[in-house]
Amino acid sequence: PPAAAATASDTPVSTPSPSLGTSAAGAVTSNGSSAMPSSWWQLDLGPPHRLLCNYYTIRHDGSQDGFVRSWVLQGSIDLHHWLDLKRHISDNTIRLPGQFGSWPVTGPAASMPFRAFRLLLLGPTHSHINPWAFCLSHWELYGYFYKLGGPQQQGQHQDVHQQR
Repeated sequence: PPAAAATASDTPVSTPSPSLGTSAAGAVTSNGSSAMPSSWWQLDLGPPHRLLCNYYTIRHDGSQDGFVRSWVLQGSIDLHHWLDLKRHISDNTIRLPGQFGSWPVTGPAASMPFRAFRLLLLGPTHSHINPWAFCLSHWELYGYFYKLGGPQQQGQHQDVHQQR
């Protein structure tokens, strides 16, 4: 079975750091040069897996700037259609190198299982060098993880069938 895969909008750049590694999703443009650049991180759990995400955490890398301010956490079942789960506009939570930020995922999106998740940069960061670099060292998703067709789902299906 295929393993989970993490990807970024551009090849991540990693440089050694005494305390934290530096990983950045670089800016890409679509639909020609007039399009707004965007950067993203994506995690695909694989076709048989789903996560009902109810909380998530990101951690800025060790760089001294580029703190993310406007981004969205999205979920997808098919890797083509994305649903916004948590949107951040002018969020000043992360202000220091290596700082963590955690947020709940609430509303209808918190009750939907997804195969893949993406963090999409919606606006430039505070970086003077590359404002469209999405610099993270950690990304954690919390919630209920399960495998499609696993023993628990089959057992639930049998129980429903027996009640008829």
